Amino acid sequence: MNTRCAVAMSAAAAVITVLAAVPITATASAIMSATVSARALVIPEEIITRAIGRPATSMAITTVATQIAPAIRKNAGPATPARRSGAARAPSTRSIHRPYTCCSRANARGVDDLFSELANTAGVQSLAINGPLNPTGPGDTPSRRRIFSCRPATPADEVPCARQIVSALATRALRKPVNENDPTIETLLGFFESGRKLRGFESGIQYALARVLVDPQFIYRFERAPTGLRAGAVYRISDLELASRLSFFLWSSIPDEELLGLAAKGRLADPTVLEQQTRRMLSDARARALIDNLAGQWLQLRQLDDVAPGTKEFDGSLRYAFRRETELLFETIVRDDRSILDLIDADFTYVDERLARHYGIPNIRGSRFRNCVVRVSSTASPDSSASSSVKGKLRADAI
Repeated sequence: MNTRCAVAMSAAAAVITVLAAVPITATASAIMSATVSARALVIPEEIITRAIGRPATSMAITTVATQIAPAIRKNAGPATPARRSGAARAPSTRSIHRPYTCCSRANARGVDDLFSELANTAGVQSLAINGPLNPTGPGDTPSRRRIFSCRPATPADEVPCARQIVSALATRALRKPVNENDPTIETLLGFFESGRKLRGFESGIQYALARVLVDPQFIYRFERAPTGLRAGAVYRISDLELASRLSFFLWSSIPDEELLGLAAKGRLADPTVLEQQTRRMLSDARARALIDNLAGQWLQLRQLDDVAPGTKEFDGSLRYAFRRETELLFETIVRDDRSILDLIDADFTYVDERLARHYGIPNIRGSRFRNCVVRVSSTASPDSSASSSVKGKLRADAI
C-alpha cells in the first residue's frame, strides 16, 4: 500500500471516530444533509476537517465517502438538506462523484476493493445492549423459580432453606440422590456462607451453585467397578449409572427427575421399565440431540461443510437442504421404528423449494420442509415401440 492510500485510510478512520465522539446534535444535521448516490457521498467539509485536524483534501473526503457510504445508504431515504432555523444556507460541501483509486488491485487492496466488501455487508455490524437501566430486583424467571424452591421468611430460615435448595441442585447435577445430611451438602453450605456474608442469601446460593458446576462428578461420568473383580470380567452397572448412560446417549444431557427417581429406587434394571423410559425419552423433544449427533457422525453430515462441488448451482441453501433432508428422514426412521433400509429406498423424502427445484420436483414453494411421497411415473413417446427407452418423471405429493 503506498503512502497516499495509507494517509487516506487513516483519515477515514479518524472521521469515523469523530462522528462517534461528537454530540449527536452536532453531527445529526451534517449527516442528514449528506447526499447519497450510487457510489458517492457528499459530506460537509467541516466534519472532515475536524476529524483530521487540517483542511480536508479530496483524497480524504473520497476515502471517507467510500468507507461509510454503504452503511448510511442502507437507511437513507431521499436526501433533504437540513437547515437550522434562521440559517442563511447549508454548510459548504464538496461533492464526490467517483471513488478514489490510488491503490492498484494488482498490488494491494485499494478503496475500490474495500467498498465492494462493505457494500455486501452494509448495515448493522455490531450491536451493544445496555440495561436494565433501572432494575428493581433480579426479576422472576422460570430458571430462578426452579432453583429457589423455598424462600426464607426470617434470617433464621436461611440455612434450612439453603440446605433444601443445594440438595436439589446437587441431586440433579451429580446425577444421584444427595440428601440434606450428605457430606457433599456441608461442602456446598460452606460456599453458601461465604456468599451470604458478602451480599446476602441469593449470593450465597450463587456461590453454592458455582461450586456444584465445577464438581468433578458433574463434569465427568464415574462408573465404579465392584471390588474384588478380576481383570476383564463382565459386570452389571448400577441403575444410576445406567440412567446417566441412557440420558447422555438419547438427550446428550443429564437425567430428568422421573428417570433419576426410578434409578434411585432400583427399578431401571427391570426390562419393561427400561423400555418404557427409552420410548418416553425418544418421544421427548430433547431426543433431537440423538438425531443430530448420530446422523452427523454415522452419516458424516458434518462433512458437508467441507464439500465444494465445482458447479455454480451448489450454494449454501442447497448445502443446508441436503443436511436437513437427511436429518428429517433419519428422525422419521427412529421415531416410527422403520427399517434402516429406508435410508436407501424410501418412497418419501423431505424437501423445501430449493431442494425440490434441484430434484426436479414441481409445485413446492417456500422454505418449510415437508414430507413428500415421491413416485416415478414412466411415459413412452407416442411414436416409440414397446422396447423403446422409458423416460422417468418425478412427482411429489405432499403429506
